[in-house]
Amino acid sequence: MATPYRIDDRDTSVAYSVPISGHHWTNHDSSTSHSGTVRLTRTRGATARVNFEGTRIAVYGLISPRGTGETPLSMYSVDSGATTRYLGTQIESTQSQVLFYDSGPLSAGSHTLFVTNEQELDFLWLDSFMITPNPPAPPEVPSALPVPAPVPSPEALPIPSSAPVYIESVPSPVATQVPVGTNRPSSPTPSNDGPSSSSDASAIPRPFVNEVFITTGGGNAGGSPSLTAKDANAVPVGAIVGGVLGALALIGILLLGFVFMKRRQRKSRSDPYPPPSHAFIHGGQTPFTQLNGSGPMTYHAVHGYAYGPQGTPSASQYQQQNLSSGNAHSTYSL
Repeated sequence: MATPYRIDDRDTSVAYSVPISGHHWTNHDSSTSHSGTVRLTRTRGATARVNFEGTRIAVYGLISPRGTGETPLSMYSVDSGATTRYLGTQIESTQSQVLFYDSGPLSAGSHTLFVTNEQELDFLWLDSFMITPNPPAPPEVPSALPVPAPVPSPEALPIPSSAPVYIESVPSPVATQVPVGTNRPSSPTPSNDGPSSSSDASAIPRPFVNEVFITTGGGNAGGSPSLTAKDANAVPVGAIVGGVLGALALIGILLLGFVFMKRRQRKSRSDPYPPPSHAFIHGGQTPFTQLNGSGPMTYHAVHGYAYGPQGTPSASQYQQQNLSSGNAHSTYSL
């Protein structure tokens, strides 16, 4: 709470009215008054004005003894508001530092007090003014505390279109699903019949899936991604799959080529002119006679094949005749 302070009647913040001629207020000394001074007026309509900063103001004065002039009568108002009248009570002796007016609580800020003398030829003595200052201003509190910007999670970071993308595959365990209503397998109890072949829970195979991590370039000064411990242990799944598929394709091509070559070899070795099924003769010479009337021409069948003069087959039709004494004689009609 602010502590009130007192100003004297001669303080520079107090302004007194001055008529065109003569005077309204005069200065006097008083040993029983504040700072030993008072200000006197005996003119009706004389005023005093006090500008102050605070929440309350009070006016103190001096009252002359009975029989000294008229009874003092004065009016008071703050900021041209409601007016308060004060009528002094005289006694046999002088009264010092008497409370003439109290404004009561006011709003904090700047105010103006007006004092007016309402009685002609009275003795209105003003001594001092008690002012309650404005309360100290509260410490400034920011209207809104700055909220830190949210940090995006690694999954939500945008990937620049121009930055290279590196993908690494890291195995991570996936929990095995256990059907509802079944009990988890417990460690087997060894029997007396022999050693148990079962193993503990640590030997149960657990499936793994691949987690994919995307790393963009520009992480270091050179713009290339830095290798981590995961890079050394990463399994190149794509390279393995591509190698297996390429090997299978190469094996298939080699097998097709091998079969094709074998077929060509067999076809080149086969006889384009098969022998007659009923006149295959082993060894010896068999005469053939031309029957077209142009004269006899003899062909010989050697090992079941007939050859003409040029050593090439020339028969288009077979006729078997004169099979005797172990020799087969066939005639070709051309």
